[in-house]
Amino acid sequence: MTKTVRLQKSKQLTMQAGDKMKKVKESNAAIKIILLTIFVILFIAVYFIDSVFLAGDAISYGKFSFIGKLIPSVMLAAAFAALCFAMFNKKKRKLCVIISAALVVFIVPILFLANTIVINIEYKAFDSEKWKNYSNYAQGRQYMIDDLEEKHKIVGMKTYEVKDLLGKGTDETSADGSNKITYDVGVSGLWHKTYVLEYDENGIITKTYTSVD
Repeated sequence: MTKTVRLQKSKQLTMQAGDKMKKVKESNAAIKIILLTIFVILFIAVYFIDSVFLAGDAISYGKFSFIGKLIPSVMLAAAFAALCFAMFNKKKRKLCVIISAALVVFIVPILFLANTIVINIEYKAFDSEKWKNYSNYAQGRQYMIDDLEEKHKIVGMKTYEVKDLLGKGTDETSADGSNKITYDVGVSGLWHKTYVLEYDENGIITKTYTSVD
């Protein structure tokens, strides 16, 4: 075998090895893209679950509804970025995977904390204007009831006094003949919460309670 033939064979082997490496790299890149696509779908599902079912009422409705969407979207975007970095960078892969997983896991506790903060700052103290402005403070009424009944002796008040304090509400008559004024105050899962004030024939409030139906 001449030197020229050997060189040609060596060159062919080198080219074949290079082609194999190229195919392996292309295959790895394709696998990574498929995995990232799967993670995108999973993250979208996680976002939907977190923002719709796990975010509290105070940050899901009304004036502060953007918070319930902002927290999971930002944290999931950061988690996905960390995951992409892990996929294409071997040096800090383990750290990036841990950061990505931690960001996903901590979404729910942070949503709970944000909901608690909003409740305590905006809704714990009864405010007549906020109660009446239901479009901006939907779901916030349910958190004001304790403070409302502590500050105002609702039982014993006249219906016109209540309407002046809480707004018009809805006048209803129960099957048992009792008269009542109702106010939508929030939701509990798939059910609506209603604040009910029963009154007698003289228009005096005799009983208050929260109904879920």
